[in-house]
Amino acid sequence: TLAEGFGLVLIEAMYFGLPVICSDLEVLKEVAGDTVTYFRAGDPSDLSEKMIEAYEKYVNNEQGPHLQGKQRVTELFTIDAFINSYVSLYERLLNKK
Repeated sequence: TLAEGFGLVLIEAMYFGLPVICSDLEVLKEVAGDTVTYFRAGDPSDLSEKMIEAYEKYVNNEQGPHLQGKQRVTELFTIDAFINSYVSLYERLLNKK
């Protein structure tokens, strides 16, 4: 799509170490970082190329960027990560007084 939100399906796939191919929208890049394969949004030939590359890596048992997906999700998108983020924000705000 050309308009995406947070991408819960993206997070779930990353957590389970699945190879992900998604459009190169900024919101998806912010969520996934370098743990997925991106294709140019609106470019079906680029998507096709990325799908073939991902399939070839899979059948040849090559490691892809998706193997770091679970670590990224665990570091950034778990309840503990959100709590720590809020605590850090509140501490910074309180220290500005």
